[in-house]
Amino acid sequence: LKTFYISGNNIGPAGATALAEMLKINTTLKVFSIMGNNVGPTGATALAEMLKINNTLQKFWIHGSKIGDAGGKVVLDALKVNSTLT
Repeated sequence: LKTFYISGNNIGPAGATALAEMLKINTTLKVFSIMGNNVGPTGATALAEMLKINNTLQKFWIHGSKIGDAGGKVVLDALKVNSTLT
């Protein structure tokens, strides 16, 4: 599996956190979209921590997932560390 679109599936913070844990050890997935969900700031924080570790993802889409300003900040901070997203 190289592409995973889970957009518009009402994924909440717990689901986003579980996905983030899986993606921390991912070695094959290149594209991940969690757009249009209810990730919230808590889920965004978990995904941001994953982005600091994951060196396989090349595309990551989270817009429209209700992450708020706090979630946006943690994701932006993680992007400063991640070197594989394009």
